[in-house]
Amino acid sequence: MDKHTVQVVKNTETVGHLPREFSQIAWYFLAHGGEISIEVIGRRRHCKQLCGGMEIPCQLEFSCAKEVQMNRLKELLAKKMQV
Repeated sequence: MDKHTVQVVKNTETVGHLPREFSQIAWYFLAHGGEISIEVIGRRRHCKQLCGGMEIPCQLEFSCAKEVQMNRLKELLAKKMQV
């Protein structure tokens, strides 16, 4: 079980989750005063091999009034993209 799971909620219904690779970064960001909004940018598709179910392409927008938090987010995401 992933203790950093981040779910995507619309109204009161869970409609998805972030991939495990990014959930810890998003959890940290949310826990320190950040906000994340999401926009669906593509059609759903089945991906049994990679994620074991359905994938819906989305664009995430991270926002925070604290510049320090935004800089830390950029660092964490840059490290994750290099790996």
